[in-house]
Amino acid sequence: PLFRSAAFGYYGIVLLTTEILNIIDELRKSGFTDGSFMPCHDYSYAKNQSCELLIMDDYKQVLWTTAAELPGILVTAVIIERIGRKKTMAVEFGGCVVAFFLMYICPINKIALMMLIFVVRGLITGAFQAAYVYTPEVYPTAVRAIGLGMCSSVARLGAMVTPFIAQVLLRTTIRGGEATYAAWCLIAAVCSLLLPIETKGRGMQDTLKTPAPKAVETQMEDIGSTEA
Repeated sequence: PLFRSAAFGYYGIVLLTTEILNIIDELRKSGFTDGSFMPCHDYSYAKNQSCELLIMDDYKQVLWTTAAELPGILVTAVIIERIGRKKTMAVEFGGCVVAFFLMYICPINKIALMMLIFVVRGLITGAFQAAYVYTPEVYPTAVRAIGLGMCSSVARLGAMVTPFIAQVLLRTTIRGGEATYAAWCLIAAVCSLLLPIETKGRGMQDTLKTPAPKAVETQMEDIGSTEA
């Protein structure tokens, strides 16, 4: 669930940013708003399937939200060694949940909305990177590549599903799309806390099962007696 939710949320917020800006522009052209805020009502946008060009201000907003990834990674790099891998992922996924629910405030100012998207973009990027740090530390060398590869493959499932939420469901119900992402991030936060292993300060394992000291001692005695 961690990799799937991380990919689902990361690519979702990328697509959701331009989609929300497009919707605000459409509402401005229709006279529902002056373009400075997102109204409360879920309008049906399915009738308008034409491709709308983003205005210059929209490109600036997208660039600004994209810049959130750098501080997100830096913050993760700092706290991951202080509070541990599990808590880092839980805090960042939980922060995404809070930000998505704050988007429910309506009418919400466009600048405030972009700030929330900035926060989500940074947090979900950090959570994704924390998952990539945690996973290789959990699996021993014998199956590390297989384990990480399987998790990465599962993440692609989330990436394939998210366009149907960010670009299809959002056109029917904005709140429904935001609630879907909040629910997935909440599930990921809970799963992070329920992980059985915390790898902070833990050495990388080479084998699936490390033999007990007595078993190693017995093996050494057997080898000595064989050589004798």
